[in-house]
Amino acid sequence: EIQELDDQLAAEGKQWNPDTMQIEKLRWKPKKDTKYFHIIITGGIAQINDYIWREDGVDRSGYELGNCFPTRKEAEAKLEQIKKILLQN
Repeated sequence: EIQELDDQLAAEGKQWNPDTMQIEKLRWKPKKDTKYFHIIITGGIAQINDYIWREDGVDRSGYELGNCFPTRKEAEAKLEQIKKILLQN
């Protein structure tokens, strides 16, 4: 029964979080050999690069940090949120 509920949630793009005791939206994760977008900030310059998901350490660490997007547009929107936070005084 629990697996059936988990499957139903996953079909809706959701999952049960036992730590918060809430249903949460699943974070998007690319499939192997598919393109994704990643925000890079170095030396005060921010850019969005595209990568191919190879399931290596760079891919996994970006995913764990929430820095993995299916489209450039979504990465740009997140970058704007980051800029607003960083520019707050």
